[in-house]
Amino acid sequence: MSSFSCLGKPVLDTLCRVRAVAGQGRRLYVVGGILRDILLKEVKDGPDIDFAVDGKAVELARSVARSLRAGFVVLDEEHGTGRVVVKGQGKPMTLDFTDLRGRDIKEDLFRRDFAINSMACGLEEALAGKSLQRCLIDPWGGAKDLGARRVRAVDPRAFDEDPLRVLRAFSSCALFDFSMEPRTRRLVEAKKGGV
Repeated sequence: MSSFSCLGKPVLDTLCRVRAVAGQGRRLYVVGGILRDILLKEVKDGPDIDFAVDGKAVELARSVARSLRAGFVVLDEEHGTGRVVVKGQGKPMTLDFTDLRGRDIKEDLFRRDFAINSMACGLEEALAGKSLQRCLIDPWGGAKDLGARRVRAVDPRAFDEDPLRVLRAFSSCALFDFSMEPRTRRLVEAKKGGV
């Protein structure tokens, strides 16, 4: 069973510090690629970890950076996105904090690119030592797509929101030796001329 323990003690200690800075009453979700990598058992040194936050993500990122004595930058003020860069002995770790897009985590996940990146896990649950399979929030079937080794767009409008997702579709296929699901391929073919 995959769990967050595979991230190693320095990363887990950092996640505990994030939870402490966030305090009680604020819901944080670990989302996206790090969950995919844990499930694929392909976690790399200096991971990039994305958090969806139920409000004031930039403020939280700034506080986390101060607490960790790390670098901080606002990536997108309008959409509430801040980045913290933690330097350690190995490769730097990047922590991105973004306000939830939508009313809840399920709606937020629907607005992401591919099902394999549209999974979440509450930070509390992740740090409680539960297996990822037990606490995984996966309304769009990302874990199933990982098993089938396929890249599938969650929403047909995904490429309208961000044309760079066309490139990410191809790079995801190449990086993981996955195939592109037929509907996603048609969507990519229709959009790739604009990239």
